[in-house]
Amino acid sequence: MSTRSRGDDEANALLAGCGPSLIGSTIAVPPSFVPTSMLEAGGYPKQGVDRKPSDDEQRKSRKALARRWSEPYSEDSIVDLLDASRFGLLVNYACIGFLNGLLPALVYPFFKLYLNMDGFQVSAAATVVRLPWSYKTLFGLLSDHLPISGYRRKPYMLIGWAISIVALVVLAYNPIEAPYYKAGEIQRTREINLRVIENEDAAASGGQYLLRLLVVCAGYVMTDVACDGVMVEMAQLEPIEVRGRAQTTIYMVRYSASLAAGLVAALCFNGKVYGGTFSWSVAPNSVFWGCAAVALLGCCSTILFLDETRAGSSDTSKSKPIQTTPMHEMWRILQQRAIWQLVAFHFWHSFLTSVSFSDLSAIQEFWVGVTPLNSSLAGCVSTALVVFATFLMREYYLNASWRWIMLTCSLFTTIVFIGVNLVTTFNIVRSQWFYLGGPQFAAIPEGMRSVVAGFVTVEIAEPGFEGATYALLTTVHNLAWPFAQSVTNIVDAYFDVSDTAIASDTLHVRWQVAYCLLIAGGVQLLGLVTLVLLPDQKQQAQDLKRLGGSSRLAGRLTIVGIVVTLAWATTTNILAIHRSTACLSIAGGQGC
Repeated sequence: MSTRSRGDDEANALLAGCGPSLIGSTIAVPPSFVPTSMLEAGGYPKQGVDRKPSDDEQRKSRKALARRWSEPYSEDSIVDLLDASRFGLLVNYACIGFLNGLLPALVYPFFKLYLNMDGFQVSAAATVVRLPWSYKTLFGLLSDHLPISGYRRKPYMLIGWAISIVALVVLAYNPIEAPYYKAGEIQRTREINLRVIENEDAAASGGQYLLRLLVVCAGYVMTDVACDGVMVEMAQLEPIEVRGRAQTTIYMVRYSASLAAGLVAALCFNGKVYGGTFSWSVAPNSVFWGCAAVALLGCCSTILFLDETRAGSSDTSKSKPIQTTPMHEMWRILQQRAIWQLVAFHFWHSFLTSVSFSDLSAIQEFWVGVTPLNSSLAGCVSTALVVFATFLMREYYLNASWRWIMLTCSLFTTIVFIGVNLVTTFNIVRSQWFYLGGPQFAAIPEGMRSVVAGFVTVEIAEPGFEGATYALLTTVHNLAWPFAQSVTNIVDAYFDVSDTAIASDTLHVRWQVAYCLLIAGGVQLLGLVTLVLLPDQKQQAQDLKRLGGSSRLAGRLTIVGIVVTLAWATTTNILAIHRSTACLSIAGGQGC
């Protein structure tokens, strides 16, 4: 009698995407991962096949899928990202990481210190710059099902870069508004009433710059979605034991580029007009020209160092035309329990753990006196620690429990956030080094938490819909952040925590800030409850995908929730950046 268990056979069968538990089932098995000897003529698994695919069949299946992208293939299925046909993907992610690291870093020195926008407007600005990440699913559907000249990925990468380049050139070419305060006034005194004003209309011009940055972000998000589709296809080629290595390598490249962007921000935005100490600074126009050059580099690398086979020219079933419309297929996917359960997890966990305090920028300016240089350097340290966290996940925690990682990391991150801000609020310690250095202890746990979210998304991505399903789950994750910010603005509007109040630094104001921080901390801890929705590891995620079933009701609720949340977050945050509507309580103001 054999000592092999049914569980062993099931685990081995996962490599080919089929197993004994699927025979006679109504669950669709992705044909691309099933050996051709086990398929009917129409591309579906043969009925009555109850055996484990041989190692040779598994290898041939992965190799056939690899041919679609001319994937450098090895016997152990390790993806070679440095191959000339794939190196462009790494360059694209590096360029995306650089822009996504630099442009949001402009928010505090440019919008807060240079233009003197209110704290809650700055928070909304930081959210709006990231808003295109909430529309990734639309870009994913385009990339998956509207090929251009037969290509699904490269054309959308190029279109995205073209959009970003045009918007950056417009930003760089047009004159920049004069600063609100005269150069050196922010450093001279923290008393805002004693500062010499140079341009009273500076804050009113913030909206036009923000909208242009929004277009830049929309461009490289389109590129990112197309790159994600390639990444998911490559990740699914890896054996389950090492799956995630290519993904984490890409993350490390992207975060390293963000680190370089942080260093650029630290050096370029520490002049006196930004409240810094340098006698010199770089004009925003020059930075925008540099960003345009980075986008152009991404465009060139896509053309020269990234190969793609025309859709439909491969012999794999995955590239065959889908008989139904993309929207019908997405509706089918949304009904799957694996999808709507992970959508619920991504949204609620990200939303609850992202609730914060709306006027942290005012604490930095008035209570701590954070300079742009130190703020940028702290961001660089955080990014470096995130790169290290990603390395740890790749080398030591690929098969560790996702739930335990999320639990311990979330707890630690919340404790650090509340502790540092309360100590600062009650003037126990008000030092730049403490305020910026304390949160660094949470950088590694935060990085590990973000990597786990990416792992689970790859495991349940639908073959043939790699870009759309990966984008859907990451969209929901990203969408929770602006929604959390809008809710934070509304809650904090009931407390006396305006810029003027925080600048007064009375005991009453300190307690008002403390109440807001404690509310935020309590909500973040509530986010731990959502871990029951998270599979514990890759095999559990695949079991959920194969055996979870489907629900029309859950699919409808998912669609309604995404649409309502997206509309709410977009509307409230756009209202918050315009002075005429920023006073509305829905936008975080005190009421008009």
